[in-house]
Amino acid sequence: MPIFKYEVDAKADTIIILKHPNASFAPWSPAEVEGDTTLFHQGSASGDADQATSVKVAIVADDASETSPNDAEGDEIWYHVSRRHLVSTSSTWERMLSATNWKEGTRDENDDLYHLHTESWDSEALLCVLQVLHLRNSQVPRTVSLETLAKIAVLIDFYDCAEALESFTERWVERLRATTPIPSNLCRDLLLWMCIAWVLKLPQEFLQTTTAAIRRDDRELPTLGLPIAICINRIEELRRHAIETVFSQLEDLLEEFRSPLYECPQGETFECGSILYGALLKEMERQGLLPIPTVPYYDLSISELCTKVQHIRSPAWCRPNKSKKSQHGCGLTTRLSAIVDPVTRLANGPELKDF
Repeated sequence: MPIFKYEVDAKADTIIILKHPNASFAPWSPAEVEGDTTLFHQGSASGDADQATSVKVAIVADDASETSPNDAEGDEIWYHVSRRHLVSTSSTWERMLSATNWKEGTRDENDDLYHLHTESWDSEALLCVLQVLHLRNSQVPRTVSLETLAKIAVLIDFYDCAEALESFTERWVERLRATTPIPSNLCRDLLLWMCIAWVLKLPQEFLQTTTAAIRRDDRELPTLGLPIAICINRIEELRRHAIETVFSQLEDLLEEFRSPLYECPQGETFECGSILYGALLKEMERQGLLPIPTVPYYDLSISELCTKVQHIRSPAWCRPNKSKKSQHGCGLTTRLSAIVDPVTRLANGPELKDF
């Protein structure tokens, strides 16, 4: 098993041992997403950082001369770092290294160093975070891709070190706003942006991503193993509530027209109620809204539902008058607009302040 060594701190008293580096990160294919319910995934995908670092790499395996830390899973990567820098910037590492009842909190008897074990992270993303925490600013890339920043965001979330990286993440996000704008449709990049916005507390970007997600097409919203499960759950809750509200009000409207207590404002109660009730039933069936679906409504998006309701036709009918035929004033259009318009206007995703 080849071992790669990064010397982040020349006077290191701690080794971070990364096993099985560069595991699959935020898989999008249905087969890989299936059954995805985790709050976060302690792993990441293969892929180089956007700019190479100049940190020294010492290969201590006999036959690893033609390999690199990104080549394969199963390798072990050691990061020689400073305990002082870790505990002062990360509450997670502070707890691990300060607890004497944990093995991480005591020095290894063989080399007198602290050993921290982790696995699956992207090796370059972890290196980038460690360079920042150790104030090796010249070794930190000035720009990163959306993919890389998402990997870094997952590390920031896990190790609770957002403040220490803030000056760099602000610069990276500003660049990505121009080069990789937030998609308006459901795709992998949208969820990567959501993760970044959630972890780095970006109100505008977070609202953009959650709004796009809540208005998405008819498919289940995955977490991709990112630390956004609480966001996804809230989006689903709001989406289901909006759809449920529309159907509930349609049912109320049917019941109103069907009821013997219905009163037509023009005094033609029987004819008016019968015609509107029958028309609404027929149109809902024509639009595929009957029978009314059940939670979780995975086959129906908010936008699709609102469009279907807006396409329900209102009957036009006349009653002979003494002198002429006049069209009856009651119809479905105004009543249906009162159902759809609030949902259309307010179908926005949750904001950061909602959590």
